[in-house]
Amino acid sequence: MGKPRKMHINSLMNLKNFRSMINAEAVSLTIIDALERKGEEIIEESLRVKTYTHQTYNLYDSYVYGVYKNGKLVRQKEITRTAQTPRHKKWGYKEAQKFLDEMKSKVGDGISLVVGAAMFYSGILESNG
Repeated sequence: MGKPRKMHINSLMNLKNFRSMINAEAVSLTIIDALERKGEEIIEESLRVKTYTHQTYNLYDSYVYGVYKNGKLVRQKEITRTAQTPRHKKWGYKEAQKFLDEMKSKVGDGISLVVGAAMFYSGILESNG
């Protein structure tokens, strides 16, 4: 990349010229990477400060984040410590995937980060610690 140029934006004409100097895809990737790191931090902090005890690990399996660009899921992460009992295995993971799919229609244009604990009872446990 060449030496940075100083440009005065004192007219709309200069603002239009400014656009040609910006690599929009590189800017988008930088934002997506930053949101992905923030999603990781939020989930790690939630798990660090929890006071409830995992019994089936379904809630643990349902922690998820997704980064969307213009309504399309471009990055995601699920926590996977699969539930202990066979009848509960993958329930939290499936709820996390369903949550991410449902969010596609809600995020709209632009770049968005969505973080959640997708089990139906997550709000009850989270509100109590």
